[in-house]
Amino acid sequence: MPIAITALTVISMTVPTSVEIYTTPGCSYCSRAKGFLKKRGVQYEEKDVSMSPLLLDEMIRRADCATMPQIFVAGEHVGGCTDMLNQHAQGTLAPRLQAAGIEMLDVPEPTETVLALSPPPFQKGRRGGVLNAPIFGTKTAPPANAAEAAALSVAMQRQMLSLLDDFALEDGSGADLAALCSSPGFAAFLDLAGCLCALPLEGVLGVKAPPAESKAFWLNLYNVLVLHSTAVLGAPKDGKERDAYFTGKSGAAYTVGGLTFCLDDMEHGVLRGNAPTVGGQTLFAADDARLPYALPRPVDPRIHFALNCGARSCPPIKVYTATRLDQELDLATRAFLEDDLVPDVPAGVLTCTKLLDWYGGDFGADERARVARLCELLPTAAGTLKAALEELAVAPQGVTLVYKPYDWGSDVDAEAATA
Repeated sequence: MPIAITALTVISMTVPTSVEIYTTPGCSYCSRAKGFLKKRGVQYEEKDVSMSPLLLDEMIRRADCATMPQIFVAGEHVGGCTDMLNQHAQGTLAPRLQAAGIEMLDVPEPTETVLALSPPPFQKGRRGGVLNAPIFGTKTAPPANAAEAAALSVAMQRQMLSLLDDFALEDGSGADLAALCSSPGFAAFLDLAGCLCALPLEGVLGVKAPPAESKAFWLNLYNVLVLHSTAVLGAPKDGKERDAYFTGKSGAAYTVGGLTFCLDDMEHGVLRGNAPTVGGQTLFAADDARLPYALPRPVDPRIHFALNCGARSCPPIKVYTATRLDQELDLATRAFLEDDLVPDVPAGVLTCTKLLDWYGGDFGADERARVARLCELLPTAAGTLKAALEELAVAPQGVTLVYKPYDWGSDVDAEAATA
């Protein structure tokens, strides 16, 4: 029985409006931008690009940018959430809206944020177990082939992202996780997660499965496990808690076809083809029943811009489909790199994400090779950035990568600390 994918509810104001906002589910900046506009009585038209490749192409053409949200007033590009908030702070947003016939309510800025319901603390004492115990009487049949498995992961991801939008706090600092976990929508999500237990893994995602279906399945499953575990366990706040989180000792794991996969298993064991972790460990031994599901090497470096471990420095969360996987990974890579990379050609320096330090070998043998690989991953449309990387890749003096500090704080759990 095919998995039905239900379209997300899109908040779209139908009254005449001159404000357009391109969004995608699960984007904290999108939620914050929408919350800001709603709170000030500004009507807008929301364009959810996750459900329409045409809308996505339209956004990139109009904004010349792949990051989200992208906001327009009277057809003129405002920019992203940060751009809009900066214009508000500078006093230029209200006049801009007034010129388009839109009055913005004067809302006093709060001196502090008070949460009505606190997210759950990270459960330090929990050991073992998984988050998707099988549910008897489940309404969803387990997938019978690779395409249905990929569709199940899409349905899970869309359901969780929709819940995070529904229960987002107005100030954009996180979500009301207590209310989310007691909602009928979360019960429906658990129904979907429960069917992973009965998934005939060997027949569905074995070596004969199409690579796109397998890759989309595990990318979505990793990202949704992060959201699921953060909602019910809380976000880890230090190195010891992060170790328990990624290794599954905290209970952040799923049963898939009778086998247990934690976040590290999905990332390093499966998606990175059982490549060594940052600590140099290989997770799946030769006799490990999970080894046959490891994707073939070489590692596709684009996965690093698709996986979100819950930290603010991670790439945005998106939904990946088997039918458009290459285009979606290309877009995720471009959006992340355009927002992250800071080239200084005269100095021969590229300031970049810590991901290129931890997983540099997935991009190239040395810094020059890694910069050249980044060039290949960017489309011609990336323009100035691509040209700068091309210069750095062949600079006579070589190139030095400077890594930004990694912000481990969570946009889902408002109480998670930043390390």
